Amino acid sequence: FPNPTLNGLVGIFDFFSLLQKMGASLKVANTLLALLVYTLPFLTMMWMLHKALKANLIISYILSLFYIFNPFSTYHLQGLMFWNTAQLFVLPIIFGCIYKYYFEKFKLFLFFGLLTALFAFSFSNIPYLGIFHIFLFVSIIIIPYIRNVKFDLKIILGNLLITELSFILFNSWWFVNLLRFQMQDVSTYYTKSFAIGWAGSAIGDGYIMGKIFLLKTLISIGKDNFFSAFYNSAPMGIILLIPFFLIIWNLSIQSDEQKNNVEKKPILIVTLFVLIVFFLNKGVNEPLSTIYLWMLNNIPFFIIFKSPLEKFSVLLVFLLTLSLVLIFKNVKKKWSYCLIIVYLIAGAIPYFTLNFMPEYKMENFKYVSKKYLYKEGVFLASQLLNKNKLDYRGLSLPGSLNYQVTLLNHDGNKYYRGMDTFVYSVNKPFITAYSSSDPSSNLNALYNNFSNFPIEDALLNIYNVKKIVIDKAIYPSFGFREKEGIKQLADIFGKSSKKQDFDSINIFSRSDFLPHFYVPDRAIITDEKIENLGTISTGSGTLKRPAFYF
Repeated sequence: FPNPTLNGLVGIFDFFSLLQKMGASLKVANTLLALLVYTLPFLTMMWMLHKALKANLIISYILSLFYIFNPFSTYHLQGLMFWNTAQLFVLPIIFGCIYKYYFEKFKLFLFFGLLTALFAFSFSNIPYLGIFHIFLFVSIIIIPYIRNVKFDLKIILGNLLITELSFILFNSWWFVNLLRFQMQDVSTYYTKSFAIGWAGSAIGDGYIMGKIFLLKTLISIGKDNFFSAFYNSAPMGIILLIPFFLIIWNLSIQSDEQKNNVEKKPILIVTLFVLIVFFLNKGVNEPLSTIYLWMLNNIPFFIIFKSPLEKFSVLLVFLLTLSLVLIFKNVKKKWSYCLIIVYLIAGAIPYFTLNFMPEYKMENFKYVSKKYLYKEGVFLASQLLNKNKLDYRGLSLPGSLNYQVTLLNHDGNKYYRGMDTFVYSVNKPFITAYSSSDPSSNLNALYNNFSNFPIEDALLNIYNVKKIVIDKAIYPSFGFREKEGIKQLADIFGKSSKKQDFDSINIFSRSDFLPHFYVPDRAIITDEKIENLGTISTGSGTLKRPAFYF
């Protein structure tokens, strides 16, 4: 499939698969996942500041906490999707690598390549891939200033060339497919008009400049959840000004006290890039919206940044943390430490009160969140399919039009929204309504003929479908593709297929199903006992596809 996500998630899946093979329970795996998502950004930033940039331990600790306790990071991490949050811990590692080997060409080429290959899953989202290369460009420019060495354009261009060649070489195993498939087909489904239209619809809910200034780009203005009520309160509105206040204070008042011009340059250059990213973060919002529209229209591949509020915020938070460490390395005023500690105490409140993964009001008396309680029946249903060795497809119903399904999960009115937990816990390919939203897709025939069973039966055979899974808990937040309701679908398939019930899951097993046949290159007939199959097959030489008949 021409999607780098499937090629780039290897490190995550292999790691957690290994844990489960070693006997770790789902609870252990999930707890470790959550722990890593929330702690890795802190630990890698701590390493970068203290070990690479040589900031003292207290400054490194305080600003590493700022890196995760700010509103954007707190909101962003709640999704617990490793591939989507990985940039927050990958950027400090890569920056530290470039900083450490800036003047050692071979080591820079080798270690940069190895790290980017290891963390390939963090580039599987194409906009994040673009953000990473912007980050790479910015890092190579600002590091000479931070290291207080002479600006040398030849060295900067050389390091840009080395890192880009290293990235292409070490990541060719997935990057070549991205170029071959994604880019050659991009004009058919990802046009400039589509990107501009999307950018216009992804402008947020107002006051965007103030929200970026306070790192609240993803926090809604209303007060229908804990995040909105907490971060939009008057006290937090003042406290969230502290980081930018410290930068402005340093550039205006504090700079006058800094006699050494060497101390000013790093802060000035990093702040300049903070302002550039600040502007890109706002997207097509005013002011100067025409500039961003011009960039979408004229800069090659810039259309991947059609929804910048989330993507550029990752880079903004990183650069803001970097600028703060440069300020605190030079400042002697104790009150500045007091201010940032006040910020951290306030930023830690969602964690201390266990509201770092809040519920959102979906409708009257209905609430949605990322919290998912894995019920025993649903687990047994997935295990049933996993133990079946036949090669077939499943059909997931009802057909949610969005890959993030909404389903009733607990307490009668608490809904989960995210990846389809059942589909992704089964080791069989599934047909889902969101697999293709193209109006001319062949899937339309499948979803339009459930009530016309002779046609539907033939289509299910063509698609190699043996199991139909109906999850009665799925809620139509984004609409369903078929016209039949859940009860009607259950009645249709119940007439011709064996039904098994597991909590909210109904599994229908089709009897009119032909599995794949695998043709041997040689048939061997034997009167030996079947228990001797191992000995017989070992003694049969190097046959590739033998079949033994007893």
